[in-house]
Amino acid sequence: MKQTDIPLYVKDLSEATSSKIGQDYFDALVTFLGSVLKKKYVLIGELTNDSTAIRTRSVFSSGNIIENVTYELEDTPCESVVTKNACVFREGIQNLYPRDSMLQEMEVDSYVGAPLFNSEGDAFGLIVILDTKPISDESFIQVYFDLVVGRISAELERATAMERLQEQEERFRDLVYCSSDLIWEINEEFKYTYSTSTVDGILGYAPQELIGKTPFDIMPEKEAERVMEAFAPIAEAKEAFSGLENINIHKNDSVIYIESSGVPIFDANNQFRGYRGVDRDITERKKKEIDLKLAATVLNTASEAVMVTDVSNKIIKVNEAFTHITGYSPEDALGQTPSILKSGHHGSDFYIEMRRGLRECDRWEGEIWNRKKSGEVYPEWLTISPMTGPQGEPQGYVCLFSDITKRKQAEEQIQYQANYDALTGLANRHLLLERFSTALDYASRAGDKVSLFFIDLDRFKQVNDSLGHSFGDRLIAEAAKRLHGCIRKTDTAARLGGDEFAIVCSGMPGVANIDSALTKILKVMSEPYYIDRQKIVLSASIGVTIFPNDGVSIEELTRNADSAMYKAKEKGGNTYQFFTEEMHAESLRRHIMEGYLRSALENQEFVLNYQPIVETVSKKIVGCEALIRWHSPELGLVNPVDFIPLAEETGLIIPIGEWVLQEACKQTALFIKQVPDNFFISVNVSSYQFRNVDMCAVVKKTLSQVSLSPSVLALEITESLMMNEDVAVREQLQELRNYGVSISIDDFGTGYSSLSYLHKYPLSTLKIDKEFIQELATNESKSLLVDAIISMSKSLGLKVIAEGIEEEAQVEILRDKGCEYLQGYLFSRPIELTEFKALLKA
Repeated sequence: MKQTDIPLYVKDLSEATSSKIGQDYFDALVTFLGSVLKKKYVLIGELTNDSTAIRTRSVFSSGNIIENVTYELEDTPCESVVTKNACVFREGIQNLYPRDSMLQEMEVDSYVGAPLFNSEGDAFGLIVILDTKPISDESFIQVYFDLVVGRISAELERATAMERLQEQEERFRDLVYCSSDLIWEINEEFKYTYSTSTVDGILGYAPQELIGKTPFDIMPEKEAERVMEAFAPIAEAKEAFSGLENINIHKNDSVIYIESSGVPIFDANNQFRGYRGVDRDITERKKKEIDLKLAATVLNTASEAVMVTDVSNKIIKVNEAFTHITGYSPEDALGQTPSILKSGHHGSDFYIEMRRGLRECDRWEGEIWNRKKSGEVYPEWLTISPMTGPQGEPQGYVCLFSDITKRKQAEEQIQYQANYDALTGLANRHLLLERFSTALDYASRAGDKVSLFFIDLDRFKQVNDSLGHSFGDRLIAEAAKRLHGCIRKTDTAARLGGDEFAIVCSGMPGVANIDSALTKILKVMSEPYYIDRQKIVLSASIGVTIFPNDGVSIEELTRNADSAMYKAKEKGGNTYQFFTEEMHAESLRRHIMEGYLRSALENQEFVLNYQPIVETVSKKIVGCEALIRWHSPELGLVNPVDFIPLAEETGLIIPIGEWVLQEACKQTALFIKQVPDNFFISVNVSSYQFRNVDMCAVVKKTLSQVSLSPSVLALEITESLMMNEDVAVREQLQELRNYGVSISIDDFGTGYSSLSYLHKYPLSTLKIDKEFIQELATNESKSLLVDAIISMSKSLGLKVIAEGIEEEAQVEILRDKGCEYLQGYLFSRPIELTEFKALLKA
């Protein structure tokens, strides 16, 4: 090439490269230079980021563009170019750089290179021409270098920038593709202008559905107001933000928790254009946080204590209940071992068994006694469960426990109530039978004897009915106290119910010892009771059976003791009776009678008899007493003395008593027109009825049903009903009296009341018991008592009826004493209705 040819080649260079940019420019340039300068190699390269190597951008080799390569700079002529300046080696280059293997492989002999500088003036690349023979036209090469290095540098810098931008875009696309977060942009009106497809997975919307909406549009109303208020100062200042938690509504209306972060967007003129940011779905995290808060709340509000230990058995966590129960604060407990609670109540075997349970069952649960900080020892129910890590490695234990002191006390109370009588503190029937069974088992093996005493208080029912149940309860409690004082430590005294007691005595040798014990019991039970300043005298009836003489089973022995006790009562009480075989038959008779009595009313086995009441002077019938009789198909005619007490004991007296009242009134209504105007019929009413039934209502209903005047009816009550001065009873009697019904006291003189009670009750008639009448002519004291009764009755305005009249002499005496009415066998025995009606006509 000649100097004069340069303008021509410059023109050719311009034509070859001016329309090219980027890689096309690099390829066109190296091809042009290699062809024009007739050189084997031309390359353009750039420094790698660490400046230790050259990465070629375009390589011309023997007329072709070949694949780019990267080569190390160290010990190469290119190193001199980029660190110093342009280099020219006309020939022998391999000798100068013997360690440059590429020169040898390419058989290069000559080398011309020039550095390329970026816009900041730093060398960042080079252009090199190489040939396999010496160079003689390096001046022309330098001319071309001067023409192109500026353009090459600009293109190389631009291409590098574009590649970096493309790399960033690819990196952004990859990150967006790999990210599960929602990446978004909003404009200055806070409306979405861009959204990644991940919005579908998070909120259920397609990206295009989000465009035009604001973030606040997909929030609950209250939440939108809250977030707007929080975001307003940020938007006003056009600041970046991060970690802004908010609630969004999924397209399916479910709640999604979002954590938002964003940066402001400014255009080239620094005008605010909106925000670009990321939304992360933190719903699961929030749920876990809520669960953790809930767990923490439960932990701290639970009534059960929680104690957590690590693998070294050190306490690492306790809750408020732990402090409340044990007295140890967290500061006291953390870092300590659970042994701070150890009470010393359990031996090593207990803890060995606990560890065995944890080892074999992964859990231990049971009752343990621990010690509080105050030193108080208390029972707790403890559950221990091991904690393990992800790989199953042990991490410690979780211990839950509660103070069961109150539960233990309640259990003890329940146990006590199940075995002891609440009123007296004595054993109850259940415990008695349990101990009786144990005593019998032992006695049968040892050839020993066991005694059973059945005890019933004489006359208690009358006192209880008269003075009330509260008074009766106090009497029972005092009797139980006395009874307990009579027994040995090995004996068991029990209350069976009501006024019935029992004692089991084991190993008491000989009948003489039993007699002595029984005598002692009778003595203390018959001593006066003083309650509410009242003196009450009771006694006891005791039935005795001995194992194995009187039976070998509990049922047999208790049944026989009960029979013996009833025999003692028949003897008048205040005595004891050993069981005999004859008593069994009597007991059986009572049980059979009770069974038949329960069906007697339904089977219409009862009838009424009537005994006349006559006027003393004229001996005309002015009234009658209705008396029940029981004709049992199985038992025959049963005496009221036998079945009435049984009816009162069983409560059957209520339906039987109502039947007597109804039947007497109904039958009286049939003959009432045949009798004088002042005729009356007396019906006996049990105190049990008055205390358990509204007698006023019963009487009024009965009289109304048969259209019988109340003045015809007289109710006979016993003295015991008045003894308690029961307000409710007195009000019932007064109401009946006001209604027109007469009230009579039956068998006066045999009861236990004070005469002072008579004026307190609305009485109309007093009946003198036959006990006084039978000895009226021979017993002066009884005659005087009858005088007193008649005199007192007249002063109180009461009529007097004398019962049990059997002799004419009794009539004369009573007429002289001023007794108005008489009743007894002298006039008529109790007779059936037809006979009584005939007697009225006569």
